[in-house]
Amino acid sequence: MRITLAKIGKDKTVAFATEELRKYLKMIDEDLFVDVCSYDKFDESVEDVIWVGQDSSFDVPEVPDTRLDDGILIDVAKNSGVISGTNPRSVLIAAYRFLKELGCAFVRASSDGEIIPSYSMTPISMYI
Repeated sequence: MRITLAKIGKDKTVAFATEELRKYLKMIDEDLFVDVCSYDKFDESVEDVIWVGQDSSFDVPEVPDTRLDDGILIDVAKNSGVISGTNPRSVLIAAYRFLKELGCAFVRASSDGEIIPSYSMTPISMYI
């Protein structure tokens, strides 16, 4: 099975979020192929990818101050969709929330503080 993550923009926090998704998805299913592609902006003509990053067309929840407040959007159906947030930090929070919903747990800041399930990935679908 193959999943493609489409990173939007050049922000370092979004790049880190994308790499964390790639790393942990591969840890969950060692047989999974995870590709990462980079785009300057969201391109609705590109299909069968999970977009990671920010775009004004995404239906991210409104917050009083996007610099200080975090809102996330996770809308993935059959390994295609969006993981986004109100700012780059929120995108990273959304990536970790996505992994949490897949069964990962991060109980302390080290590899021995991670609980990573191991199973064969089927098409992923979730909306948060």
